[in-house]
Amino acid sequence: LRIDAPAGTAGTAAGNLGCNSFSAPVTLHGDRIDFGELRTTKMACDSARMAFERTLSRLLGGRTLTKTSEDGKLTLTTSHGDRVNLTRSTPE
Repeated sequence: LRIDAPAGTAGTAAGNLGCNSFSAPVTLHGDRIDFGELRTTKMACDSARMAFERTLSRLLGGRTLTKTSEDGKLTLTTSHGDRVNLTRSTPE
């Protein structure tokens, strides 16, 4: 996940959902990230990756998430307590 947005202003988030790449408008407010609707590529992958991708896109798209970071790990939490834990990937 890469976010290009100065605090309090609109910007863009981009990343990979497991199979497809995405981008979305975002706004940062302190420890909150407001995600707009996701725009994604339309590749097809195996069913397990696609199921994961659908879940992740539902958690990110059109939501406000709370962010915390510790030891190089980013956790995004929904208002219902669902969490997405992100770590840096190494190039394959």
